[in-house]
Amino acid sequence: MSEHSPRRAPRPSKRSRKPPDWLNAKAAERQRQVAEKLAAETAAAERRIADAKNAALGNIREVAIEVARAAAAKLTGDPIDTGRAGAAVDAALRERA
Repeated sequence: MSEHSPRRAPRPSKRSRKPPDWLNAKAAERQRQVAEKLAAETAAAERRIADAKNAALGNIREVAIEVARAAAAKLTGDPIDTGRAGAAVDAALRERA
């Protein structure tokens, strides 16, 4: 270019052009599918965690009943039945909830 000729504005490179609408739509659909899959996997994981927690708490209750029975028998010399020990454990658990 000579000193007196007008300057042209630089053309945008192919990389800086906006992607076509169909490509944006495809990307948005893929993102929606991935989000849906992650939400389903998260919900399933939360159910498994809740089930494991409930199972563990159930096991703790059973162990606590056996410990209460053993402690009562050792302290009093007389065994107590599972129902009474269970009622005592349940009452203690309700107080902590």
